[in-house]
Amino acid sequence: MNAHLRTALCIGLICLAACGSDSDADPSGVPDPPFVPLAADGPRAETAGPRLILFLLIDALRADHLGIYGGQATPSLDRLAGGAYVFENATATSSWTRSSVASLFTSRYPTALGILSRTDSLPPGVPTLASQLAMFGGYRTVGISTNGNAGAGIGFAQGFEEFWVPEERRSYPDGFGMVPAEVVTKEALDWLDQRERGGERVFLFLHYTDPHDPYFEHEGLSPPPTASGRFDGSRSSLEAMDKEPQGSLTEDDKDRIRQLYAGEVHYVDHWIGELMKGLRVRGIPWEEMLLIVTADHGEGLWDHGERAHGTDLYQEMIRVPLFIRLPGMMKEDGRRIEEPVSLVDVAPTLLALCDIDKPRGFQGHDLSPLWRGESRSEAMRYIYSEMDYSGRDLESLRLGKHKLIRNRDLADREHPALELYDLEADPREMKNLAGRKLPIEDHLQAALFKWRRALTADAPEREGEERLELLSPETLESLRRLGYIGQQEYEEALRKQKK
Repeated sequence: MNAHLRTALCIGLICLAACGSDSDADPSGVPDPPFVPLAADGPRAETAGPRLILFLLIDALRADHLGIYGGQATPSLDRLAGGAYVFENATATSSWTRSSVASLFTSRYPTALGILSRTDSLPPGVPTLASQLAMFGGYRTVGISTNGNAGAGIGFAQGFEEFWVPEERRSYPDGFGMVPAEVVTKEALDWLDQRERGGERVFLFLHYTDPHDPYFEHEGLSPPPTASGRFDGSRSSLEAMDKEPQGSLTEDDKDRIRQLYAGEVHYVDHWIGELMKGLRVRGIPWEEMLLIVTADHGEGLWDHGERAHGTDLYQEMIRVPLFIRLPGMMKEDGRRIEEPVSLVDVAPTLLALCDIDKPRGFQGHDLSPLWRGESRSEAMRYIYSEMDYSGRDLESLRLGKHKLIRNRDLADREHPALELYDLEADPREMKNLAGRKLPIEDHLQAALFKWRRALTADAPEREGEERLELLSPETLESLRRLGYIGQQEYEEALRKQKK
């Protein structure tokens, strides 16, 4: 039995002792998770849909760094969101790419998929958004990927007819190349130029990675940093920075990195604007396009002591932008939706907009009732996130303005076992209310137990040890380039592959 399952069982025993057996009436009043039982398959047929579904995923983009969410002006994205349904409180299922994008593609939580560590891959044959659009909507499915954590080497190309990583990169002299937004936009427009127009429907997925480190300065397209600091945006410099004791970093050090990050957001915004101009030039008008913009996770930027991501479940890492623009929507049609939602809801929503029933196993739900002014069931109001990565094992559950974070690692004495926050009064999560005997704490603890029990019921067995040598050399290189594995781990994995 692996450590993850042992921890889950320990938590289960504790909660069972508190709440009684399944045969007892549940004193907590907590509804079952909305995916229990799983939705059944419905009748299917190839249906009509928008000519183009454009799905833009922007890596490591904090919601509060877009103008539409109160951050810096991001003219292109702000303009798109102005005529869209903007979700104020969209939450990623995890705080790092692989787990989060897996949920985005499959409408399943990381535990249910078995994707929580660096060596987990998307199971073959699992229904994905792309596969359902291809099979039941007649869409030609195309993906341009720039992050190996959501790449073909670990199963994320399933359902795509075409899926590739551009070759053109930008890098520091001592670092690996990153695919810049300019290249993603250019290759997307080139692909559109080369295809036969006809009546073909296209699902085009573009993964922009620019807000993910390493960070570059973009002369003329992003403001240069004004803070001097001792560190630049290169991978080697950021790794050195992360090894520094927290007390030794000055605000100037941090501000320089924050400004470089903001510059990358400004840069990707510019090239998304160029993408939209290119679509108009090619005769693809708004009334024929369904647009989705979101992110896989945010970035710490020291709000809770962490620079990057994948280390906790605070809002700066899991609150993401999400807006959906339907064909024909105009600026006056836009609407802001405050109801908290999850990224597992994105795939079912897109399928519903194409009159395609969601497959058995999808755990999210169609969001369109929210922009029609309808309310969600009580069970759907719980928003769940989790991570078992980089030495932390956490889960969180939000209900309305309250959010509970639970440390699932019972041996971890460095971090609180429970954290409770009132996001309305304390949006930056600085005042932990756990242990004050608030009724909402008991309620969310009971709800978390139900979610954990439901998610692990049919979860695949996971190996207790990561085996990086099972990944392809290309995937290993991408993970090293993005900082998910160190140089020593990389070399050791390659050495084992050669044996």
